[in-house]
Amino acid sequence: MQLKRAVLAQQEEHGPRKAGNGVRGSEAAPLVLVRIVAPHFVAGLEHDNDRVRRVAPIIKYMLGWTPRKVWDYCQSKGWKYKTLV
Repeated sequence: MQLKRAVLAQQEEHGPRKAGNGVRGSEAAPLVLVRIVAPHFVAGLEHDNDRVRRVAPIIKYMLGWTPRKVWDYCQSKGWKYKTLV
């Protein structure tokens, strides 16, 4: 019961939580899909021009990185980084 009260209090203070990338309303940035090609894998990730939001399991360590950090890392490894959408 206390948890329910805490959630209701939070909703009154901040508004209801929404699905997506954590940004509310019309300010939500579209997600960008990226393909990374390395010699031993091909993987995808999604970012919102601020942070990486979803990743393939093999690159889970990139979750939360900036797109620029991912691009720099891929360049240093000799991997291909291609924006798809």
